[in-house]
Amino acid sequence: MTGPRRWWFRLAGGIAAFVAIEVAIRIIHGEADELRLALVVALVVCASGLLVDATSVEPAVWSAHADAESSLTRLDPRTASYLRILESHLSARDADIALRSRLRDLADRTLRTRHDLRVDDPLAAELLGHELTTVLAGPARKLHPDEIERCVKRIEEL
Repeated sequence: MTGPRRWWFRLAGGIAAFVAIEVAIRIIHGEADELRLALVVALVVCASGLLVDATSVEPAVWSAHADAESSLTRLDPRTASYLRILESHLSARDADIALRSRLRDLADRTLRTRHDLRVDDPLAAELLGHELTTVLAGPARKLHPDEIERCVKRIEEL
């Protein structure tokens, strides 16, 4: 919109505001000095117009793509920690003890909560199953994603 045309819209808005205020005052049976009211409305319209014209506000452009956030920043800290451990285990060349420790901790918490047992308890071995017991008790080794999935599902089923 061009400059003069913008001011005509502002003048029309100021007149509409003046009339609306005047009608509101009449409805509540109040009295207002029309000259002062007109000057205040004109001052507000002019000041807001100058403020808008003086600031170099560019319209929002939505075509630019924002950088994708890291998927870990949207997760709670515990889940993000689990994902970091999984990613580091899958990308590591050698066996890492962190994943086994985390699986052991999860299995221990689940057993204590649901069965009042610990991972080291002999009764827990049959609940955990052969594969999960081997992973938790054996030496640290590199696990295949399918093995990890089966272990986590077994812990969930406890």
